[in-house]
Amino acid sequence: MIATFAISLYQVIGHLTDILFIQTIRAHIASAGECSEKGFVKAVMDPQIGQALALIHNTPHESWTVASLASRAGMSRASFAARFRDLVGEPPLKYLTRWRMHKAADLLRSGQESLSEIAGRVGYLADPASARPSNDGSEARRALSGRSLKCPDRTASSSLF
Repeated sequence: MIATFAISLYQVIGHLTDILFIQTIRAHIASAGECSEKGFVKAVMDPQIGQALALIHNTPHESWTVASLASRAGMSRASFAARFRDLVGEPPLKYLTRWRMHKAADLLRSGQESLSEIAGRVGYLADPASARPSNDGSEARRALSGRSLKCPDRTASSSLF
């Protein structure tokens, strides 16, 4: 009985610590004023762009287009693209391509999966001989041909969403 109580107490304290941390971050963002008008945190906090970022981060293997992301965010294609670029700092498909390359690089480093498995997991055809993106992929084709891409900020966790 006492052991169960101690375990429960530690779980409650852990959850309270999480809540306190989240509330502290929210208060900081709310008080930042014009400093928080743009940037990744502001984009995540935006209900519509945050939803699109969650989709990109959680399902990079999907054949996302600007239209499909806009539709899921409940916005027109043009307004979505403009708002995404304004908050994130780059167009949606460019961000998607960089995120896919970032995820692929992490999976390659782990060495647990074949190249074709990794390609499929990040939204490219599973056959590496025909590795091409499932949507606009000029950035990805350049990356796959040996040029390097800047990866999304390494501090942004892939499990944020």
